[in-house]
Amino acid sequence: MKASLVFLLCLTLMGFAANSLLVRAALKSELIDPASFTIWRLCSGAVVLFLLVLWRGSVKQLSCSAANLASALTLLAYATCFSFAYINLDAGLGALLLFASVQLAMSAFVWFKGQRFGLYEYLGFALALSGLVILSNPFSLQFPLVSTLLMIGSGVAWAAYSLLGQGSKDAISDSALAFMLAGPLSFLLLLVPGHVLHSSQWGIILALASGAVCSALAYALWYSVLPKLKAQTAAVAQLSVPLITAVVAFILLAEPLGWRFIISAVLILGGIAAVALSKKVDKN
Repeated sequence: MKASLVFLLCLTLMGFAANSLLVRAALKSELIDPASFTIWRLCSGAVVLFLLVLWRGSVKQLSCSAANLASALTLLAYATCFSFAYINLDAGLGALLLFASVQLAMSAFVWFKGQRFGLYEYLGFALALSGLVILSNPFSLQFPLVSTLLMIGSGVAWAAYSLLGQGSKDAISDSALAFMLAGPLSFLLLLVPGHVLHSSQWGIILALASGAVCSALAYALWYSVLPKLKAQTAAVAQLSVPLITAVVAFILLAEPLGWRFIISAVLILGGIAAVALSKKVDKN
């Protein structure tokens, strides 16, 4: 693999990890509420992706359809659950839950479509699910049930968004349209009953960074390097995102890296790797 490709891949994965870090930093310090963060993130992402499409000269590809609307709704569901989940979840914990939910949901879809797994796949699922149980620690009185369910829901929504985008002839244009539709729809979050809206300058800056840089540009970069990667390489490379998030959160946000998290990460990422490396399941 060329050094330039490795650099771009690392840059993309760091961008994905930064989304969790930015929203957690913003909500942990109460710089902004999750609804406002989601709105700023999606709208700024829509603007940047539209400008990118305009620069590429592919504006004609922006034709709305029922499939595009479905993609926008799943994108909105992902971003909304993602933000609200991070009210009580640490960045590393949330990223691990999100990643595991995405991968398991996509694999489950393949299974329901008729693709049967072998021993290694079932073993991988068992390891990943056991890691999720240990990670969430549902028998603890301090277990953040709602936030955990929201993050799992976010992962399922992102899996649906990814599955809807399979076979796209122009992934960047389709992503731009999804963001452009999801952005205006996100203003419906202002109507959430009992939710207190508040925004500070730094909170908005973090949301804009998440949307414009770590979402729009990172997704565009991912789609540019993805065709140059083997399917297994792309799947396994994503295993680093929760680990990057946890390490940086430990350094910058003073979030703990306990033995429960480490053991869970090994089980979850090891289990998913067993599925991803199998020749029977193509993640792309």
